[in-house]
Amino acid sequence: PGMPRVVVVAEGERRLVGLDLRTGEARWTWAARHSGTFRMRRAGRLLIVTSGDAAGTALDLATGERVWRY
Repeated sequence: PGMPRVVVVAEGERRLVGLDLRTGEARWTWAARHSGTFRMRRAGRLLIVTSGDAAGTALDLATGERVWRY
């Protein structure tokens, strides 16, 4: 309950797209700094992503905005 109805898919090696499950429309896109294999884990309303470098990035699932990068 209260979670955005979004599925996240990779578009190539540097880009993620959040698709609305009801309409199939793209809600947001996010581009990684380096290309590589995406590893993702959901933590509440955040999507934790790593790809191609040692940094981890947290994205808001509803908007795709970067919340933090470590």
